[in-house]
Amino acid sequence: MLYIDRKTGGKMKVLIIDDDYTVLNLAKNILGKIYQTFTAKKPVEGLRILKETRIDLILLDWMLPQMDGFEVLRLLQEDEATAHIPVIFLSEKHEDDDIARALAAGAKEFIKKPLSRESLLSTIHSYTILGDLDIGSESA
Repeated sequence: MLYIDRKTGGKMKVLIIDDDYTVLNLAKNILGKIYQTFTAKKPVEGLRILKETRIDLILLDWMLPQMDGFEVLRLLQEDEATAHIPVIFLSEKHEDDDIARALAAGAKEFIKKPLSRESLLSTIHSYTILGDLDIGSESA
């Protein structure tokens, strides 16, 4: 199944912001076969990519250098150009209170680290299939 952006006819664009190269590479390798992926090790790099590229979905680490994921999420929500982009939090923190805090702050989903192929794909696919993103599906 190939996920297509209805507005442009191209692959959905996913931005991954995480300071761990292992997580970035794993997520990019898993998602890159289905989506167009962009990666940023620092929040400022992610914000720069968002100014240059129309992103459809963001995977955002909770604990980042310079500013944490909540600060990045707040900046995204305050900017009219990015406020509509769904954010999925990634974190090693995964107590019920942590998940509730992330969702209350505006994250659409929460994926626990360490990442697994199954959890990453099922979360993103179920999210896109539910229609929260303006995409459709097409057989490859």
